[in-house]
Amino acid sequence: QEPNKENGIFADSDCDKCATSKQSIADDFMIPRPMKVNQITFWGGYFPDNIPLAVDDFTVILHKDDAGLPGTVVYSQNGIIPAVRTDTCVNIFGVYEYKYILNLPSAPVLTAGIYWVEIFNNTIDNTDSFFWETGMLSPTNGIAGSVWSTEVPAGIWNKDSYTNLSMQINGVPSCVMPWVPLLLLGE
Repeated sequence: QEPNKENGIFADSDCDKCATSKQSIADDFMIPRPMKVNQITFWGGYFPDNIPLAVDDFTVILHKDDAGLPGTVVYSQNGIIPAVRTDTCVNIFGVYEYKYILNLPSAPVLTAGIYWVEIFNNTIDNTDSFFWETGMLSPTNGIAGSVWSTEVPAGIWNKDSYTNLSMQINGVPSCVMPWVPLLLLGE
């Protein structure tokens, strides 16, 4: 889901602009066949003073879908430093937009189905809070809406039926071959 360059939602375990000082968000996506997810790309920035962290500290949690909300956790990793953080030269509500590429350690293999990706940064000791930029719904694997929580990691989710987040879920198809016994006959 490409960024729409219109808005962003705070996703930060140390959110100065959030009522509870923390907020997590998640967006859902569909995987049409088994896939080893090894990378997540998304767009965001730092508000209000436009000061990026020296080193980002992202947490990524993948959930199975549970009736339209994030359910069982199937992957969780904190302390992820982006492989790439690129200033896109786009200004969104007075701050720079960045493109992030996170390589997932121990990449999970997901079966076909609907999943949620929860992402938040830890901007402790920074005057800014991290936001995940909103995006345009993907016509192939996107599902309308997102969720947010005032806890990190999230516990209780609040539905936002209208907001989609910018993201690309990257991976390689996973073909798990069934075990087939072979009978070898000798001469």
